[in-house]
Amino acid sequence: MPDARPGNLRARLTSFVGREHDMARVTDLLAGHRLVTLLGPGGAGKTRLAVESAEAVTGLMPDGVWLVELAPVAEPSEVAQAVSAALGLRDGSPKAPPGVIPVPAARDPLSRLVSALAGKRLLIIMDNCEHVVGAAAELTDRVLAGCPGVRILATSREPLGITGELTWPVPPLELPPPGGDPGEALGYPAARLFAERAAAVRPGYRPESEAEAVVRVCRELDGMPLAIELAAARLRSLTAGQIAARLDDRFRLLTGGSRTALPRHQTLRAVVEWSWDLLDGQERRLAGRLSVFAGGVTLDAAERICSGEGLDRADVLDVLARLVDKSLLAVSDHEAAPRYRMLESIRAYAAERLAESGDRERVRLAHALFFTELAEATDPGLRDRRQAASIAEMSREHDNLSAALRWTVEAGRLDLALRLVGALGWYWWLRGHRLEGTQRAGEVLDLVNARSVSTDLVGADPVDTASMSTDLVGAGLAGEVDPASLALVRAAYGINALGTGIELDRARSELTEALRLAREEIESPWHPLVALTGPVVALFQGLPPDDGRHLREMSSHPDPWVLALARLFRGYEQLSAGRVDESEQELQTSLSGFRKLGERWGIGNALAALSEVNFLRGEADGGLARVREAIAVLEEAGAAEEVAYLRSRLAFGLNLQGEQVAARELLDELIQGTRRTGDRVSLVALHLYRGDFAREAGDVAEAKRHYAEALRVVDAEESMPGQIRAVLNASLSLLAGQEGDLTRARRLLDAALEQVAGPSDASLLGLLLIGGAGLRLSADDPAGAAELLGGAAVVRGVDVVVDFDHVRITERTRAALGEEEFSRCYGHGRALSRDELVSRAGRDLLLDLRRDGASPEGL
Repeated sequence: MPDARPGNLRARLTSFVGREHDMARVTDLLAGHRLVTLLGPGGAGKTRLAVESAEAVTGLMPDGVWLVELAPVAEPSEVAQAVSAALGLRDGSPKAPPGVIPVPAARDPLSRLVSALAGKRLLIIMDNCEHVVGAAAELTDRVLAGCPGVRILATSREPLGITGELTWPVPPLELPPPGGDPGEALGYPAARLFAERAAAVRPGYRPESEAEAVVRVCRELDGMPLAIELAAARLRSLTAGQIAARLDDRFRLLTGGSRTALPRHQTLRAVVEWSWDLLDGQERRLAGRLSVFAGGVTLDAAERICSGEGLDRADVLDVLARLVDKSLLAVSDHEAAPRYRMLESIRAYAAERLAESGDRERVRLAHALFFTELAEATDPGLRDRRQAASIAEMSREHDNLSAALRWTVEAGRLDLALRLVGALGWYWWLRGHRLEGTQRAGEVLDLVNARSVSTDLVGADPVDTASMSTDLVGAGLAGEVDPASLALVRAAYGINALGTGIELDRARSELTEALRLAREEIESPWHPLVALTGPVVALFQGLPPDDGRHLREMSSHPDPWVLALARLFRGYEQLSAGRVDESEQELQTSLSGFRKLGERWGIGNALAALSEVNFLRGEADGGLARVREAIAVLEEAGAAEEVAYLRSRLAFGLNLQGEQVAARELLDELIQGTRRTGDRVSLVALHLYRGDFAREAGDVAEAKRHYAEALRVVDAEESMPGQIRAVLNASLSLLAGQEGDLTRARRLLDAALEQVAGPSDASLLGLLLIGGAGLRLSADDPAGAAELLGGAAVVRGVDVVVDFDHVRITERTRAALGEEEFSRCYGHGRALSRDELVSRAGRDLLLDLRRDGASPEGL
């Protein structure tokens, strides 16, 4: 039999997952380069990738592919001997063929190795070079120079640093995008590896049964293969959910590696310690300090925050570069400035070392100060033509800003916490982080309440006072809180809470208190976020308009952004009052103001408001054009939540145009996305739209399903605004009427009329009057129906008949009366006051139905 092909690669016992692209690329590199080094942190899978890639080129290497494991080599002087031993060279010299006088052996092991490999065509895998990198580099340089047929594939945590070296970074396995569908996420390489290794320790394991937890584990472990395999091994006794919940203590959890693996590959701690032990003092000092960063760090931030106490600022760049070379940091250079990122497991280990050094609180304070100043400097740009760049800057630093804020709360640094929330409030709104903003601002307001408690405790029982955190009392809680900062934090909380539809009672309370503080204790001009609190409460919560005081205050503000926003609010106010032409004028003025500033959020919202005017007038094409322009502008700004809302209005416009299928599909997509963001108000609105579309299509079961979902969300939030409840009751009333249940339809309409915010809410009142007209028609009172339709036209500010319910009720009323009588009754209704119209749609109609009996015919 022929001899087996030379080499020492062992058969692999597990599958090779998720590296198809890397393997193909490394194979190509080996074909064109004699020295390729795979770079990456411990546990990245460098060795396995090297072996699989080398296996693919064995046919090109007649003298074999040889794996040299350098991890056990303790001294640099032993590297050459380790290579010789792996290649099966006795004393580093090849055995002479029979009849040939052997060449005298060279004096040193490296020279003997070069002599032995002369004339050979083979590939050597030099695995784990980092701890003997100098000796490995010297050997590689000598072998490549003296042996033209030899190629070397090295794995290391830092480059060999010699001429001709081509490096290939080995990244973590690909992770699913945040917020993606958990089922689809299981197809990504990191999740696939977890699933395959899980099946080995728990036969029959179904990752789809806990897909979210599997994805969380993979994400928390940065997609690092060894860490994922160690986590999967824990499935012998834990679920993926339990593993995910315990990753805060990852070094204690992930200890179940193969007994035959290298010791440093048997636990996650050992993997990281191997790399840490190779660092010098300055490198360890900087790595520990970098652990306070979340989401990466720029050079400027590292220099300002991490220097001092044994590390000069001028040295930070050089030490940072060395940490990159040693795979402790990864560089992302596709952004405005390079960012240096530390894998989470390395960061957790470095944080332990920083805590042991006693330097943690100093560095965290420096981190918090730096990012507070960054947020304060960036905030004004969120309201002018710098908006897109400002949002991008704060988005890049989002994790660091959040980490800084968490620390200020934990440490009781109320002074910094107030400043940071104030600077982040509008960013949270624009970028769609409203739930996070609500929670973070609420935590800071809880600190304010703690300060009030501590003040009340002066002179109280000593035990109670002593139980309070000394940090809490000593770091900004003793002394007066700046009312301007406090008002801004209350405004940030209230506005973001309204945007998510949670804790609405507290949101109203905080906004009201912010306004009181501003009016009584703060000199004007107020921060723009504080300036808009009054109109926000009035617009979204249906409170009295305060006799125009809110908007007068905004209109006297020197900030042009506030002035343009005041025009936007006035436009909505006019539209709610049924003064459509006046509304359009105000909105056009607002749009001009925002365009002059170059502020995309304002431009998009002004366009969105103008599209409502188009839709109200039946101008579907014009409305859709404005909605699409608004979406494009807001996407440029990165205002995610605003785009989601406008896409729902896009669905409304598409439905008006007769594109019902496209409209329904768009709403279904939006509903799924909104469930993930937790925006309850938007979720109710989307289910209402979807239910209305289904009802229009005659799919009563589908309509009921979506209305039930909307009702479930409304019932879960006791402080849900009355307008939302009224719209839901109006739709349910129309559905009941279509089904012929006029008693229920009447009851629901009456409830909606009671929930209307007031006579200024023209759009909602108009809808209810149209619903009342339908009930009048079903009660054999087409004249009364025509009167309510005429009144609805005056209330809404337009005579155009557009949407499904309005069209069908108007057509049936007109057919029942004839054109002349319809016109007469319609005109009479136009002359009625709003109170008379509400009475005829409500109590009077109820009496008429009870007196005359209702026809069983549906609306």
